[in-house]
Amino acid sequence: MSILFLLIPLAIIFLIMAVAFFFWAIKRGQYDDMQSQALRVVIDDHQSMKVAADNKTQLENDEQLDADSDKSADKD
Repeated sequence: MSILFLLIPLAIIFLIMAVAFFFWAIKRGQYDDMQSQALRVVIDDHQSMKVAADNKTQLENDEQLDADSDKSADKD
């Protein structure tokens, strides 16, 4: 029975700490964006790598076209 005199105040202290930590996390924006991190699990890594490679190839093609158009503009 005497252990309750220790456990009850200890439990109340832990509860107060947990509530304080929860509100601190909310204030710091930890729960602002709950959807994007959850959707990252669904996205296929191979698909995202393929899209990144396609974007890089497109960027290189655009740079080549810009360089070619600069050369043709210099000739005129």
